[in-house]
Amino acid sequence: MQSTVYRIIALQNDETDCRVINTLFNRAEFELTAFDNGREFIKYMRMQPCPDCLITDLELDETAGIEVIERIRRDARWQSVPIIVLAPSVDKSTLVKLSQLKIKGYIVRPYQPQRLFNEVLSAMGLEVVTQKTAVKRVKTKP
Repeated sequence: MQSTVYRIIALQNDETDCRVINTLFNRAEFELTAFDNGREFIKYMRMQPCPDCLITDLELDETAGIEVIERIRRDARWQSVPIIVLAPSVDKSTLVKLSQLKIKGYIVRPYQPQRLFNEVLSAMGLEVVTQKTAVKRVKTKP
């Protein structure tokens, strides 16, 4: 029986966050692709199928994270991708903008890794599990 692989993209330039994300999603159920700048991600985005979830920082080299999110939301193929923002605290106007861009979650640094794991699973419609049990789709109500 073939299991489902969930595709996650991490757009982060913070080394600590990159290590945490790699550790959390280093499981058979996940395929993790990582980028440290918006320019490379945008090239990738044009050619590749959309992922099941995107974890992004707002402070990226070369391109602001909010600009990347705006591009994603304008792209017909990618516009419904769940986005989790992982960043230091931001001002109220940025939070309003993120809400308008329909992100699924915003996690402030420092954070508990398990919270990030749970937020990503929830954003993908997966059952929140422990690190040691397999993930599975949440049954939707008819």
